[in-house]
Amino acid sequence: MTSEEIKYIRALAGMANNLNQLAKNANTYGYHHVATEADHLMSEVDNIIKKIRG
Repeated sequence: MTSEEIKYIRALAGMANNLNQLAKNANTYGYHHVATEADHLMSEVDNIIKKIRG
């Protein structure tokens, strides 16, 4: 695994933690309170996955 791939995996792990917090907040306050942030995070995850795949 290259150092760049390791960097991407670490970034994804951090994003997974953020996603868990967003899910918790969505369950507590409703999805509309976290929708924009969730959409942004999912876009970032998608971009990193595309980079990993090449």
